Amino acid sequence: MLKHLPNMLSGFRIAAVPLLLGLAWSGNRSVFLVLLMASLLSDVADGFIARKFGSESTSGAKLDSLGDMATYLSAPFCIWLLYPELVIQEIVFVCITITAYLLPIVASVWKFGQIASYHTLAAKASAVLMGTSVLVALLIDHTWWFRIAALVQFIVAIEYVAITLKLESPKENIRSIFHL
Repeated sequence: MLKHLPNMLSGFRIAAVPLLLGLAWSGNRSVFLVLLMASLLSDVADGFIARKFGSESTSGAKLDSLGDMATYLSAPFCIWLLYPELVIQEIVFVCITITAYLLPIVASVWKFGQIASYHTLAAKASAVLMGTSVLVALLIDHTWWFRIAALVQFIVAIEYVAITLKLESPKENIRSIFHL
């Protein structure tokens, strides 16, 4: 059971996206926030569990990346539906974040024809920072953490693109550009 738990958590994130969209569309902020928190926590937990129980795999890394992509591409739209004033207020940093998320995807699809699953240490730290900062912004309206997280995410994007440019073929689970 524990061997399959990481993939189940990644699958949960993918399955949660339509629910997040429906909750945002219906204006249900409180349940949306609970489900978003659960989704973000599952992102942290799946990798930890996979490493702890030796169930890391190429397919698991790709499923994790798909779960990340589904969550991180739907979240801005959902947040815009629920908190339009906050998105407008932070539009520059929202655009930086979206660009920083899409740039590595475009680079890896352009070079390898598939989405990268590097899972660098910086990307893991950035995901925790971004998730926490978004929740803080939504719950207590403090956005300076989000601004910092957006800039960190942009730096992580630069590392991802640099890794993509340096690799000859796609690889998973690269700790950093210095570990190539």
